[in-house]
Amino acid sequence: MSWIWTILVVLAALPMALQAQLTIDRPRGGEIFYTNRDTIIEVEWSGVDDTTAVRLEITDNDTRTWRLLADSVRGLRYSVPVADLAVGSLYRFRVSQVRPPDFTDNVIFREHRAPVLKGAWAPDTLSVATLSTLGYRWGTQNDTIQAEYPGVGNGVNIQWSPASDRLFVATQESATVYNRDGTVAWQPVVPSGIVHAAMDPGWTRLAVTTPDLRVHFFPYGAAVPLNTRTLTQPVNAIAWSPDGQRLAVASDDRSVRLFPAAGGLALTLNGHSINGVLELVYSNRGTRLATVGADALVIIWDAATGALLHTLNIPNEGGRSAAFTADDSVLVVGYDEGSVVHWNVADGSRRLVRKPHRNQVVSIAAAADGGAVVTASLDGTFVIHDVATGAERVERHAAAVRSVTVSPESSRVLSTSNDGTARITRFRSVVVAEDMTDPTFAISLPPPGSAVVRASGGTVTIGERITTRITLDDAVNLDVVDVDSLRITVGVNATILDAVASTVPLRQIAGGTAARLQFTVPMPATNSVLTEITFVATLGTDTISPVTIEPVEVIGTDPLFVGREGDSIIVTGQCRAGDSVRLFVPGIGTTLRAVWQNNGLQLVGTAGEQGDYTIVGVDVQGRILFESATVVRAVGSPMVIDLSGQAMPPTFYVRCTTPSETLTISVARP
Repeated sequence: MSWIWTILVVLAALPMALQAQLTIDRPRGGEIFYTNRDTIIEVEWSGVDDTTAVRLEITDNDTRTWRLLADSVRGLRYSVPVADLAVGSLYRFRVSQVRPPDFTDNVIFREHRAPVLKGAWAPDTLSVATLSTLGYRWGTQNDTIQAEYPGVGNGVNIQWSPASDRLFVATQESATVYNRDGTVAWQPVVPSGIVHAAMDPGWTRLAVTTPDLRVHFFPYGAAVPLNTRTLTQPVNAIAWSPDGQRLAVASDDRSVRLFPAAGGLALTLNGHSINGVLELVYSNRGTRLATVGADALVIIWDAATGALLHTLNIPNEGGRSAAFTADDSVLVVGYDEGSVVHWNVADGSRRLVRKPHRNQVVSIAAAADGGAVVTASLDGTFVIHDVATGAERVERHAAAVRSVTVSPESSRVLSTSNDGTARITRFRSVVVAEDMTDPTFAISLPPPGSAVVRASGGTVTIGERITTRITLDDAVNLDVVDVDSLRITVGVNATILDAVASTVPLRQIAGGTAARLQFTVPMPATNSVLTEITFVATLGTDTISPVTIEPVEVIGTDPLFVGREGDSIIVTGQCRAGDSVRLFVPGIGTTLRAVWQNNGLQLVGTAGEQGDYTIVGVDVQGRILFESATVVRAVGSPMVIDLSGQAMPPTFYVRCTTPSETLTISVARP
């Protein structure tokens, strides 16, 4: 019968084996996306049907923190504009299938023998530690004790190492670092009891305050302190700067002292008026320090210089706890009567006032992703405040809550209470399945683009047509540069070539002998023909006209280098009228007009071609009034015939005969 059970086990496992795994298909890592205004990253995934909602997140620091892009998206695809992303090389996407949290996701730790004073999450999130009269280590999935860490007297502090491999437990009479297996790794000798104790963030030093008003600094592993400082009043709180270089000490003498960890003079901050400083907290980046005084004032200081930046005051309300949000833009302060105020760190103004509790707020924790703030009170509640929506979730213990801390991945709260319990409460969705881009991809500024605009030349016989091809060649990175179009100006000699056709509209921006023809085309992504311009040759005798490209105007925001190369057109043959050679430019022509002045009449004009000109004036009966003959040497030459002093009828006609045309105008005395 054993073979039947084997078949049943295999068949039971078969659906799981056949079930597809949630997977990001695009991008898969290694790509570079350029910051063009219209670049889109198409994120695609598989492993679920297209009606299943998933959560999509992005990180720009290789998974240290994540930003939510879409909480519930379907269709197996999502478009992300690159314009919304900063330049970086450590990007990843994460797609997750999630469900709402329920009571089965929570854990209650009940085995403490006294009030639970403090809790701490292991950085790897696999364990938590709690402190009452003993230190305890627990898993995060059930309420089984993994280890107990004994001490003498009431608990003072419990703290994980950065690698989650050691645990520091301080009580009133001892300070001990335990290995994860429970063995003692280090136990310094503290001479006269412990009031406060804390390891620096890098676990290189231990600071201990003692009842004899002293602060002791122990290098990690040393049995005795390296240096000791003496105060005049009891210490109420201590805090290490995030870089571990300074210890802030708040005392009953109304001052805060910043002691250099390596020794030297302390920087003293004086700003509180009465009854001492109760609490202090560094900002996450270490640039600001907030102090909570018994004088009902909260002060924000410059942590480097000690300059007082803002004094935050709510009349008749005393602050008791404080925490900076993840981005250090807001200081959250809890007050005696249960209110919570969000203060803007930049200018000291109030951003938000809440009243979630009925008694003193004793602990505040902000989620690392910036999405939640948790406050704990002596009224037996802790409240999870959703920053984006403003929603508040109230959770209860049977007695006063002593501390709250948010898990490193910002999804759970560890609370401790005088009721002898500690609790893990999940407030974010539970991940059922997930996948992330592997390895990282990059967002980058577009590389500089370059290309060459070329104009072709050739040989043509006068009177015939030739086509010049304007091309974009040697294209580099044109598919990624943020350029709309190119405005190109072509120059030719108008006495030699006359433009009669083009594949794109042309605008002539100069006349006379130098023609400048301008056109605008959309930016190509590759080598391409921009336009073809057809000319009629209007001058011969082996005459040469360069076809020039003026500096190209780039319409766009990204750098683009455009080179220019032009060829020449050679026109062969001659244009004749009888036995004489003449030059003729179509489209220019001869002009003539009458200009009346005080002393008489002048005929003013411009020659449209080279050769012999005859100008004759006749009256309305056809009688000749004057006749002038001249030879024009250059196209565009001015012509002036001075008739001042000659008697002219009120109306007459002037006929101008050129080598190729006759122009007649009517002249009337004004």
